[in-house]
Amino acid sequence: MSTTAISIRRRVAGNARHNPLAAMGVLLVVIFVTFALFAPWIAPLDPASIHLPARLDPPSSAHWFGTDELGRDILSRVVYGARISTPSDSSSDPSPDTTEAASTASSTSS
Repeated sequence: MSTTAISIRRRVAGNARHNPLAAMGVLLVVIFVTFALFAPWIAPLDPASIHLPARLDPPSSAHWFGTDELGRDILSRVVYGARISTPSDSSSDPSPDTTEAASTASSTSS
């Protein structure tokens, strides 16, 4: 291991020791982005599937965060919500048709 890598590791550890709230914030952001990137593999159930008999169930081994009014798994909805909230998902990028139409509209208006 190079001395540069060791010094960076010591600097990061020292900063985390002096400001534990910032270190906790960075950790939460890393977890949030990890959930967003790997949502299809992390989420235990489909976030949109409705299961009325399981309405408003408390947290259990089947539903770690419980269920909502329609019986949807809240953990799955939180994981997929992270995907919508972060720019890590490619589906949030504008499609080429949209950008092409916008550039065509701007060039014809001048």
